[in-house]
Amino acid sequence: MVEIGTTFHWSYADANPLWTVIAPRGKGCWQCKIKNDCDYAGALKVFSTEEIEGALANDAFWNRHDKELADWARLNLKANQIVHVEHGFGQYVRCIVVEAGKCILKPIALVGDWYSHDLPRRNRNGEVYLPYSAKKVLEGEPYETNASHLYEYQVLRGTNKPNPKNLEAIDLSLPSMTKEESKEALLWQKIESIMEVANSATDNPSEVIKEIKKILSRKTAA
Repeated sequence: MVEIGTTFHWSYADANPLWTVIAPRGKGCWQCKIKNDCDYAGALKVFSTEEIEGALANDAFWNRHDKELADWARLNLKANQIVHVEHGFGQYVRCIVVEAGKCILKPIALVGDWYSHDLPRRNRNGEVYLPYSAKKVLEGEPYETNASHLYEYQVLRGTNKPNPKNLEAIDLSLPSMTKEESKEALLWQKIESIMEVANSATDNPSEVIKEIKKILSRKTAA
């Protein structure tokens, strides 16, 4: 039943905030307000009874779903257990369960069909670039996720995807640069420095030329 004080979720701009019914507005309509817990707090909108009841049913569905996932984690996840977070397209992050009964995981490896652009690489200036998932594995910082992302949970839902348990961990290390590569990287660093100076806000071209000459005079390699 919809009444003053009823709360429900409904999308607004780029958010899915919690609304509160604050007053009736004619037959089958209600004035509602976003609660004070997001960027759009205080926004007003009129909803029909049918819209609110539909939103309440949707909230109830997701609450049941979340409880199912929490119950599965509580009963099935053991401390130090190995699990696999699916990222789609045969890509998995192998993790260790940090706390029994909770989906708090420490990433330890990438396994499966990750693309080359998902893996660590050197930029032309020699700096190492770490894409998101590879960086998370190398940092090893625990995080909490939803059990529905785990292959080990999806098995119970009848997934026919290959088991990632026996997949070999992808090597995320990078070889040291050769002398030639190091020399070339230093040249690119010079170019970047020159571009930065040339695009600076100064109105004095003589100062720009002076700084560029300093950059060019630096030694590149032994």
